[in-house]
Amino acid sequence: MNSKDFIIGKLKLIQKKHPSYFKEHNVSILDCVVIKGTDAAFITITNSGLPFDIKWMIVTLN
Repeated sequence: MNSKDFIIGKLKLIQKKHPSYFKEHNVSILDCVVIKGTDAAFITITNSGLPFDIKWMIVTLN
């Protein structure tokens, strides 16, 4: 498993922890970020409307 696969798994867990936001806005967490790289992947948040707590969880994955 490479870093990108690991990050995608963690992002999906974040989405499961906050299902109401994603259901209400009809988006997936993967629609809200860009993952660059494979072995040393890095996440960039592209949805500025994400609540702070979700952004914080994403940032701490980097």
